Amino acid sequence: GEIGIGFTSNTQEPFYFDKEDYDLIKNWTWMARHDKRRREEEGYYIEACVGYKENGIRKQIRLHLHHLVLGYDDRILRKSKEKILVDHKNRIKHDCQKDNLQVANLRVNSINKEKQTSNTSGIIGVHFDNRSLNWVARICVKLNKRVVVYSGKDKEKAIIARLVSEYKYYGDNAPQ
Repeated sequence: GEIGIGFTSNTQEPFYFDKEDYDLIKNWTWMARHDKRRREEEGYYIEACVGYKENGIRKQIRLHLHHLVLGYDDRILRKSKEKILVDHKNRIKHDCQKDNLQVANLRVNSINKEKQTSNTSGIIGVHFDNRSLNWVARICVKLNKRVVVYSGKDKEKAIIARLVSEYKYYGDNAPQ
């Protein structure tokens, strides 16, 4: 499909959407919301501030573009007990094309992340342990359960162990 490019009203930064969604999104003023702690590394979400009435009381809520294009309304999600996560497959938060979005659970959403800025190996899940003087590769095999898949002197073996484990445990959701 064709791609539309919009620009946020507060910072004039671009965001991307499917042109077929233009009629759905055109009535809101879209803004960039940066993570103040990590502005450059994390990118920005696209959202609009929407006013509505509930029981005669005027309220406001943030409407997220990536939710809206997949058919989720934040005004309804806010009241829902079910936590709906929409993950950006390519990790670019302002790319809201449907092909780049997937409904995800917390596990899938946490797998698809960038390497931390403190990472020295260049590979997510691989670090040098100063106490043991070994390269260590870890992977999360289920929510809140990490296992060591390699510990030794060879950085390349640690990287290979991590990548093989990603394929085994994460499949198509592997971040690297």
